[in-house]
Amino acid sequence: MTAPTAPPPGFKLEHLTADPALSYYVYQTPLEQSFSDDREYRLIRLPNQLEALIIRAKPDEAIKSSAALTVQVGDFADPKDLPGLAHFCEHLLFMGTEKYPKENEYSEYLSNNGGNSNAYTDMNHTNYHFTVNSEYFEGALDRFAQFFLAPLFNQDCTDRELKAVDSEHKKNLQRDVWRQNQLLRSLTDPDHPMCNFGTGDIKTLKEIPERKGIDVRAELLKFHQTYYSANLMRLAVFGRDSLDQLTEWVVTKFSGVVNKDRPCPHYDTLPWKPEHLQRVVRSEAAQTSRSLTLTFPIKDFKPQYYCNPGYFAACLVGHEGHGSLMLYLKQRGWITNLSAGCSYSDVFGFDFFNIDVQLSPEGLRHTEEIVAATFEYLRLLHDNPIPEDFFERMRHMSQIEFRYSSKPDGDKYVTHLSSEMRFPWLLPEHLLSGTNLLREYRPDEIRDLLSYLNPDNFFVFILAKGLNLVNPQVEEHYGVHYTVEPVSAKLLARLKAIDRPNPAFHLPLPNDFIPQNLAVDKLNPDGPKQIGAHLLRADGRSRLWHKKDDRFGLPRGSINVVIHSPLANVSPYHAVRLDLLLTLWFDAMNEELYSAGEAGIGVGGNTTPDGISLRIAGFNDKLPYTLEYVLTQLRDFTVASDRFELMKENLVRRYEQFEFSSALSHASGHMDYLTLVNLWRPEERLAATRVITIEDLTVFHREFLRRLCPEILVFGNFTEEQALAVNTMTHAVLRAPGDPFTETEGATSRSIILPHGARLIRQDTHPNPKEQNAGIILACQIGMEQNFELRAHLKLASDMIFEPFFDQLRTKEALGYIVRSDVRTICSGLMFLDFVIQSEQSPVYLEARILTFLHNYVRQVEAMPAEKFEKHRDALIKEMSEPPRSIGQEAGQIFARIRDSTWEFDLRARDSANLQRLTQASLVAFLRKFLDPASQHFTKLSTHVFPAKHTMLPTSNPEYYHQTAETDGTANGTTQPGSGTVARTTTSPGCCPYTLSFLGFHAYLVHHHTRVPPQDLIAALRATPVRDGEDVDAMKALVEPLVNKYYEVPAPLEDKPKNPTETDGATTAMDTDQPDGASGSESDGEDETAAKPAAKKVPTGRAEGIAKVLADMVSEKVIGSFFDPQGILTTSPLIPPPAHDVPTDGADARASAIYETFSRLPYEPYVVPMADNNALILDPQQFKSCLNLTSSVLPYLNFKPKY
Repeated sequence: MTAPTAPPPGFKLEHLTADPALSYYVYQTPLEQSFSDDREYRLIRLPNQLEALIIRAKPDEAIKSSAALTVQVGDFADPKDLPGLAHFCEHLLFMGTEKYPKENEYSEYLSNNGGNSNAYTDMNHTNYHFTVNSEYFEGALDRFAQFFLAPLFNQDCTDRELKAVDSEHKKNLQRDVWRQNQLLRSLTDPDHPMCNFGTGDIKTLKEIPERKGIDVRAELLKFHQTYYSANLMRLAVFGRDSLDQLTEWVVTKFSGVVNKDRPCPHYDTLPWKPEHLQRVVRSEAAQTSRSLTLTFPIKDFKPQYYCNPGYFAACLVGHEGHGSLMLYLKQRGWITNLSAGCSYSDVFGFDFFNIDVQLSPEGLRHTEEIVAATFEYLRLLHDNPIPEDFFERMRHMSQIEFRYSSKPDGDKYVTHLSSEMRFPWLLPEHLLSGTNLLREYRPDEIRDLLSYLNPDNFFVFILAKGLNLVNPQVEEHYGVHYTVEPVSAKLLARLKAIDRPNPAFHLPLPNDFIPQNLAVDKLNPDGPKQIGAHLLRADGRSRLWHKKDDRFGLPRGSINVVIHSPLANVSPYHAVRLDLLLTLWFDAMNEELYSAGEAGIGVGGNTTPDGISLRIAGFNDKLPYTLEYVLTQLRDFTVASDRFELMKENLVRRYEQFEFSSALSHASGHMDYLTLVNLWRPEERLAATRVITIEDLTVFHREFLRRLCPEILVFGNFTEEQALAVNTMTHAVLRAPGDPFTETEGATSRSIILPHGARLIRQDTHPNPKEQNAGIILACQIGMEQNFELRAHLKLASDMIFEPFFDQLRTKEALGYIVRSDVRTICSGLMFLDFVIQSEQSPVYLEARILTFLHNYVRQVEAMPAEKFEKHRDALIKEMSEPPRSIGQEAGQIFARIRDSTWEFDLRARDSANLQRLTQASLVAFLRKFLDPASQHFTKLSTHVFPAKHTMLPTSNPEYYHQTAETDGTANGTTQPGSGTVARTTTSPGCCPYTLSFLGFHAYLVHHHTRVPPQDLIAALRATPVRDGEDVDAMKALVEPLVNKYYEVPAPLEDKPKNPTETDGATTAMDTDQPDGASGSESDGEDETAAKPAAKKVPTGRAEGIAKVLADMVSEKVIGSFFDPQGILTTSPLIPPPAHDVPTDGADARASAIYETFSRLPYEPYVVPMADNNALILDPQQFKSCLNLTSSVLPYLNFKPKY
């Protein structure tokens, strides 16, 4: 440890003990804090020159504690022979230290105690951060400190983690933002570190070094020993313990970090030589991107943060209001968006000022005119005084934004602050306010920056697809095709001849959205807190909810509005019309909404399955004014033909873009499409968008406005009277008619419940032939979130399983960079636990590894020490008890409960209470039942997306392997990963690996034949109030007339055998109120083949049989729909599908016939399974009738009526 010396300027020497090595220096000037910030701060410097900011929060706020450390070294320090070494070093610090050699010790400790961690490597710094429950903060901080004292860099970890780095690189190969960044870097001076390849891959970190005889592990140790110096480290810690206690931990744990007196990295030399300027770089996009960027190399203006020339210039050039460059180019139909600003805040010594525009197809043909218009606008800034009134307006807004800012989350806060602390020019007392505040009007320094924006100091990047480049060059790491050529002499002459601004341009006008009243209605911070929102108004036409802020005491608020419409999602054509309507509406408001944004008001909107959702948030003074403007524009705006065509083209491009999204995005899309009813796929939306006309949209707009039902949440610094005024204004503007919605018109989205015990796979090939990764989502269906005890078990299971799943499949088996698990709740409240991997290996192999992990994990929890289980449970209880940290977070939590129609505002408190009652035995029973593939209750749907290079295996459902050891990273009986095949695969019971993607065919589903026209079954179902089979005779009377003509009853009809009841203490709640995929019970024993009770016979008469089918259909719940537009299936016998995707020789002829019938359907089909192994088929007209069911039947269709 380093002995103390004379205190640095502004610091005072303090001592922990008599040991001088445990001394430290305390900064004496108070830090500048916001009005709402009641935290305590202490800035210290250790004798080894490591600086630390200690933050102490109130105990009720700091349920979790956090820390972050920034090292001032990044990929600029990579050796030329080892690109990506800094990034690789960041990965390996997580893999064990001398004091804690177990490679997942750090992540396991955090996971066991309610925490998590992450890190990133930038050009000039690397940041590590974590969060954990506060009572375990010291232990986490000790493990964290060892990263910087004595990491191991074990060879086996090095080899495995290299695969993760390579996978991380490959996931970005088709992402234009990564490709463009590396292209820009590759075109800089080869001797400048800007030219480095920062991510690294298996070539740069293994193959090439091996050929050159370079020992990568030795270089990693050397890199860490050289650059991980205490004087380059900045630490921020956040906790609930006293400042003295937190200080003691920091001093004792980090004083041992060696100070190597490394200089702070600073790069005075610009990466662009004069010969690089006045060039045009054209590059081929991998996706549907289309952009033009003007880049101006500039000196580093970051030290002038008190007037922030870069930010001020960006606000002028990037302004979107009247007289702006953005509006001028937009009105000509050349661009859809414009942004400006300095791009390299990470680097000391130089920077770039970029002006980025997103081009329209027409704009791509007018790139020189766009460049010329940009320099005409810059001439306006050069010729006029720096506008002091505009600066003062911005300074005023920066001051009130800071003064009335919400307290940031501890983990994000320390990550940000530890990065800010490395700036040598930032006064310590300004650490918290930093560059957020404009302090001084200094026009000369702003003009100095503007002087760099001239025709002698720029180059142009043009990115688009289909540029038809001639003799392109190829960038080494991403394979980007590009050309470089001089800016034309004609254009340069035109730019230099600009001697006056374009008359269309002028400086920003006054802003009507600036808040005037910042008073806060009286608040009792120590009084009881209202849970959720009050319902102030409710009828069949609207709802008004209100929650006055009783926690934060800020002049802020939010207004959420959902505009329900029965037209929102009837078909793909309606859905895309609504998308286009929203896009054009916001496009028409762009200038005003930009002004609102300048005044601290954010306005966002998106389409939903039942309409449009709006959120307006910020200083509450002008929120009602903003909402009135937005709704008035919705009512009154007219669609301009030029903007219609441009926004339509943008929408087409957005849907086309999906083709180039990641393998996981495609797997997620398939998952949503298979489980959500009336979810339209990108290709369906794309086809619908292409045929839309302006006349179609005009009619849709008129019809949309004719029948609306708004639902409003007014939250924050608003009284009830103000909330009621918002409601009155909304109705007055929208002129909503008086007819209330019917129950089905007000229903939320519907979802499909997987049949009990189903094991389904959807497989597809990625449409982009250049995509190298595969993706898998394995979704285990659990049950309904309204079952509170079941939900508590799922939350704990998800919390506990995340780290071991990551450790086994990401760290030990190195299957890919993206490995995670998480709970997913779909619209109906149906809960899944998803297991997600993106990898170069086959999804079939990945599924086998997931199933093996799940089977073994149940035993791990069973053998877990009780103390470890209780720590997990208690950590989650504390997390559930954590109060909201901001107005936005609390409003979001409340509105989520309004949107899902549960109004369960005390959800977190209820979950916490249920977690306290949860036992290890009940969790083991839960895992056995729902997550162990050996269980007959195990219900899952997997979506596999293969890269084009893999062979898809449509008939294989991977079997889990009981005897596989988790330590060897292999699945028993499989070939090597990545081969695209597995040696032991089987069609598991209940597997339906159809690429046609219809759900519902599964074991026990179709054992008998029905010949009843579906419309007659629906008619019978509509007419009966019977539920749960309580009155079979009543239903029998309804269907008797249908029987003789249409129905033949097999004899006998048999119920599916039931299992013995669980006896291991699992909660009863887990066996009630469940969908088919989560109901039933299971023995706690290992043998699931125990004797079962004799099957119960049911009536064999025709009327009795169909009555029983209908009664059981209601009691078992309708779980889907089947589209048969041509009516071709209504006379076909429904029989089990063939065992393979394509019927094989020898298959039942009727199986082949039914499969061929399915393949002719223009829609991908769904099935309505019924009890006793029957199924119901509906064509669109019949399904439409199904939508008109009365409220007595709606719950069984998995609807959730809202009105």
